Amino acid sequence: MQVEHPVCCGIDVHKDTLTACLRRVDANGQVSKEGGEFATTYTSLLALSDWLVEQHCPVVAMESTGVYWKPVYHVLAGTVEVFIGNAHEMRSRPGKKTDKRDAAWIAELLAHGLIRPSFVPPPDMCALRDVTRTRVALVQTRSQSKNRVHKLLEDTNLKLGGSATQVMLTRGFYAIVGPKQPSKQRGQQEPWSSERRAQHVDHPGTRKMAIPAMGNRIINVKCVAVSLPRTP
Repeated sequence: MQVEHPVCCGIDVHKDTLTACLRRVDANGQVSKEGGEFATTYTSLLALSDWLVEQHCPVVAMESTGVYWKPVYHVLAGTVEVFIGNAHEMRSRPGKKTDKRDAAWIAELLAHGLIRPSFVPPPDMCALRDVTRTRVALVQTRSQSKNRVHKLLEDTNLKLGGSATQVMLTRGFYAIVGPKQPSKQRGQQEPWSSERRAQHVDHPGTRKMAIPAMGNRIINVKCVAVSLPRTP
């Protein structure tokens, strides 16, 4: 089979470690393989990048294993060409499965051009994807919380679904816990209601009113009837 990449590297990525297999074909057609194990920390990934540059390896390939491939891709993308393949398409041959064999099999597939690279969006598109997916997750969490409240109210025989469709809003909240009572501080007079103001009339044409901006001070206000034009 024709070799498309004489020098390439296959990487088997895990959570804490990764195994790299460097495959090289010399002028006589002899194939040599060299392996190495690295940690997935940032310092170790920089060491992997320097090792690939020293070996004059222009292209590497690895499986899209969960999110473990992302740190490796971010470090190597600026140095070498990185192929991210589908794990199902890169399934190894039956037999004993080890990390070194998986890395060697990935390097073998890459050397013969049998890996179809997956699309990796640019950083701006990745950021937009993260924002939109986070918003979708938050909206779904909010809907789940509302459904739990509705279920709990139905279990306690509180039928608020018909009268207050939005249970989580102010109307539904007050229907459950009752209206909020204003707190009365020491030395503060209670605000005058319209019925109470109507009862405190000294003489026709004047009325006692409480002004909140003046500390609910009671003053006499002369009532004047004014006719306003009707709006169209």
